[in-house]
Amino acid sequence: MGWWAFAGLALAHGGGPGGLVGGLLHPFTGLDHLAAMFILGVWAAQLGGVYLWRLPLGFLAFAAMGWLLGFGLGPWPGVEVGILASLLLLGGVVAGAARLPLPWALALVGASALGHGYAHGAETPLVGAWGFALGFLLSTLLLHLGGMALGLALGTRGAPGRGALRFLGSAVVVLGLALALGG
Repeated sequence: MGWWAFAGLALAHGGGPGGLVGGLLHPFTGLDHLAAMFILGVWAAQLGGVYLWRLPLGFLAFAAMGWLLGFGLGPWPGVEVGILASLLLLGGVVAGAARLPLPWALALVGASALGHGYAHGAETPLVGAWGFALGFLLSTLLLHLGGMALGLALGTRGAPGRGALRFLGSAVVVLGLALALGG
């Protein structure tokens, strides 16, 4: 049995209230989503320049598309493998201070966001679905902004700050591995 057999354990949240409030709260109920959305903001800040806003806005656009798919098609167990992969990849690029060309960075962000959005869509209650979608996208943006703020603050601290960012990326990779292994 492979590590992917435990991928469902990464989903630390399930259904909940619909509407705007339910959507606002939803990304905070799963450590997998929380970490991925935050570390994306860190990576955007780590890269700076055009990446600073294009990565988070790209994530939001692809998460919205993923939400539509998940809401329309329902649960798909394989999506959790993608979410775990996003933790490993996004944490890994921060840990390695990877500077991918913008199209490649957006492709990585888009693939990650589709999975996260799909999971949110599949978990959306029927009552208040559009408010829920707006809420989860706003919370996603707030998590990105938090990561960006930390990334920008630590990025100005020279080598120790850059080292702290890389450590944070490594911590997200370890989290992804722990969730994959059922921890």
